[in-house]
Amino acid sequence: AVWTKMSSATPSPEARSGHGLAYDSLRKVVVLFGGTGKAAALGDTWEWDGVSWRQVTPATTSPTPRIVEKLVYDSHRRRTVMYGGYSFKQLNETWEYDGTDWVLVSTRNRPPFRHGFDVAFDAGRGRTVRFGGDVGGDETWEYWGTPCHMAADVGTISITAGGTQTLSLDTGSVFANKPYWIFGSITGTSPGITLNGIDIPLNVDVYTQLAMQNVTANPPYKGFRSALDAKGAATAQFILPANALSAGFSLYHAYIVFDASGRFYGASNPVTLKLQ
Repeated sequence: AVWTKMSSATPSPEARSGHGLAYDSLRKVVVLFGGTGKAAALGDTWEWDGVSWRQVTPATTSPTPRIVEKLVYDSHRRRTVMYGGYSFKQLNETWEYDGTDWVLVSTRNRPPFRHGFDVAFDAGRGRTVRFGGDVGGDETWEYWGTPCHMAADVGTISITAGGTQTLSLDTGSVFANKPYWIFGSITGTSPGITLNGIDIPLNVDVYTQLAMQNVTANPPYKGFRSALDAKGAATAQFILPANALSAGFSLYHAYIVFDASGRFYGASNPVTLKLQ
């Protein structure tokens, strides 16, 4: 209804334009990065909590100064994602900020450099959508963060004949040789569960417990808990014997990547198996 001009209780960022802003709904702060000030492009990170500004000193690294970058908040993975920017050269990069540090993300492919594009986070599917920009920006791109991806060779299995769904896990070299664990659900993917700050798109139910307790059994599980190879890839199988289950429902699987100290690095998209 109305605008209210606010006065910060602490020093504010330098006046600027061409900066990026995103709202971190978990920590309830607006994140600001970069832009151009009086003299040159800026590379500072600030947070606004509704009362005061606070300049952040990242723990280990920070993006180089830039203008016309775009920020968006990924509420599934609790990261502010930054795309692109310009500072004497085109910065066709993806960075992520967790409230403590910035991390440069190495992706398998990337959109062409453009400025003037727009981004939004699709919370229903857990993906950032990017569209447009100057110089032929008529493309749509999606980004789902830490590259924990899973695909399946089949989506349905006949309970009468039985069959196998082969799951292909792929994280890229970023998680090479790290352990993974595939979880399951029969009640769906939303609202899902959160473990150690990582959102996993599976609901907890009796099948989740069954899968966790029997990941080394065969059948139905093969390779549901193991380690990724040197390329960050692995293969697992769900093997359904004939007449083992009833028809008319679906199984959902997704995996997490972790390490020996119990730190969780990311979770994959869900894969569905329909029993008919």
